[in-house]
Amino acid sequence: MVSAEPQMEQFHAYGEGAQMFGWLDGSVEPPREACFEGVAGCGKTRMIGEWIKAACNMYPEGKGLVLRETRVSLNDSFLEIFENQVLGPEHPAVLGGPTRRHRTEYAHPALGAKIILGGMDNPTKLFSTEYDWIYFNECQETTKKKWESLHRAMRRTKMPFRVLLGDCNPEDEYHWLNQRMEAGTCHRIVGRFWDNPTFYDHESQRWKTLGKDYLGRLRENLSGPTLERLYHGRWVSAHGQVWAGYDPRVHLLDASVREENGVYWLDVDKWEQPVELVYFVGGQDIGHTDPGCAQVWGVDREGRAYRVAEIYQTQQDHEWWGQRWVEFYEEFPIRSIICDHDKAFIASLNRRIRGRGEDGMPGIARPAFKTRGRGEEMVGIDDVRVRLKPREDGSRGLYIVKGALRNPVGPARDPSRVAASQPCCLEQEIPSYVYQEVEEGKRNRDEPDPSCSDHACDTMRYVIRFLQDRKFGGRDERLIFPRNSLNDRLGFNKPRMRRFFSHLSRRA
Repeated sequence: MVSAEPQMEQFHAYGEGAQMFGWLDGSVEPPREACFEGVAGCGKTRMIGEWIKAACNMYPEGKGLVLRETRVSLNDSFLEIFENQVLGPEHPAVLGGPTRRHRTEYAHPALGAKIILGGMDNPTKLFSTEYDWIYFNECQETTKKKWESLHRAMRRTKMPFRVLLGDCNPEDEYHWLNQRMEAGTCHRIVGRFWDNPTFYDHESQRWKTLGKDYLGRLRENLSGPTLERLYHGRWVSAHGQVWAGYDPRVHLLDASVREENGVYWLDVDKWEQPVELVYFVGGQDIGHTDPGCAQVWGVDREGRAYRVAEIYQTQQDHEWWGQRWVEFYEEFPIRSIICDHDKAFIASLNRRIRGRGEDGMPGIARPAFKTRGRGEEMVGIDDVRVRLKPREDGSRGLYIVKGALRNPVGPARDPSRVAASQPCCLEQEIPSYVYQEVEEGKRNRDEPDPSCSDHACDTMRYVIRFLQDRKFGGRDERLIFPRNSLNDRLGFNKPRMRRFFSHLSRRA
């Protein structure tokens, strides 16, 4: 016997988002692709979830795909809202199935059509199936090429139309998604705060207490381009950016790291040849109430640095961060970890990783090359600025691998940062890292705005400053002795000792 669908509170659609329901009954002509953009908290994710539920009920033979840049990032974003607010935790499509982390689909007669879950980190599996509709959660995170590739999977005919649907918060005005909507290729749907019935009472036309509190917190905690994008809903470029040379179209890479016989390679989607990573270094900015940030960077033979892994979390202590570094060390051959000036954490980290730092052996963790003054910070900022510029061969000295944010014991994106509409990783911090405004429209080019989130930016600065003193031009940085061996712990894998052993080898 099929369980009846539990009765949920009736949902009312307000604003431009309501047009999506007209696509289902034919009262509004559906587009080939559409993007629901809006301010933080306008209710667009809930509304899209309700549309998906309605589409499944109206066309039970249909099949849709819900995806994000990585499959795991769906768990604590769209799927949490879909299960708890749209379907309800007692819905038969939710009950008795796997957890969100392991779920691959929602399928039950009470729901109707089948919903497949996936991520662009495994696109081959996605394209082996045909769909009537596709929803890309946080589609600004992906590339134009990946977005366009989804059209080839929309070949089913169990619905009278097919649509590629995404949602996003506004970003840089030159973002490919905004340009696509400006050109009319992608239909734009705009969401506003008052569209969310949780914040605004449409019968009395008054803000609810929760709405007033939420808007007040955004006004108080956001500034600069982040305020313009998430509060005012504008696609704007950051004015007075500290690193104005940063271009996500250039510096953000679709890439992955692989290891073969002790050699590490970076496979970049748009590059013809893989890049050999010959040196790995970590960076750590300590935080508790404010976020802490841990990054792993790989360096190629030409000295180009690539951020390949990152954890960005609040409310975590030294022991928690130490365990994350043990896990990083098991995954990557990290040579040094450059930390904020916290002697207790550095000593603890050195004890955790291979027992280094004891009995006179060199420690893997060390303080950042900085002083307490602002002068050293500006030097580090300039080091990053130089690396962002084109080299003679057209490449850059610094790249950021997309989808590198992780957290093996919880959500990759810190829930408190998401709730506050604050940056959650390096690529989100950089565009909003601006100089302090001293007068209307004027900025102090020597002082970054202290209200900006800079935890990941500081971590990057520590690493890049450290790398300035190292040369990688053609030198073989591979380990001679196995990691964690006695010779490795004695420091024989250090560059000077490797050159010495190589010299002996040549003489022999």
